[in-house]
Amino acid sequence: PGASSAPDQRLASFAMCGLNRQVLGTVVLALSIGIALILLFAGSIIDNNWITMIQLVPLFGAPIAVVVMNWASPDMTTEDERQLAWMNMGGCVLGVILSCFLGLPLVLLHTSSIKEAGFWFWISSTVVGFAGIGAYSKLTKAAEE
Repeated sequence: PGASSAPDQRLASFAMCGLNRQVLGTVVLALSIGIALILLFAGSIIDNNWITMIQLVPLFGAPIAVVVMNWASPDMTTEDERQLAWMNMGGCVLGVILSCFLGLPLVLLHTSSIKEAGFWFWISSTVVGFAGIGAYSKLTKAAEE
């Protein structure tokens, strides 16, 4: 038996407090999205330019893909068909998300539609949001194993 790593020990201490990885992942996701929204609002307030709020459109529109896929999935008979459909939908959604969250701020900064401070708040908001999603995914996947 090897020594466990420090992050595993911290997660074990959360488990002893009654928090399992699923709950911990949900808490981390909620906190990261909250921080991302605060950064987005702060950038808008500092620049006095609310165009960065356009990021909320793909953020809240992304769950539509989940609804559509779940609606269409009863026609798919095997798990392989569902997995392939999710991979195709995921590739499309990932392209839209990267275009909106990374490309759009660069275009708006280049055209002077937003100031540099608003740009960096927008990018920081995106990074924090994606980090939270990644942490949630890692924690909940570990909970399934």
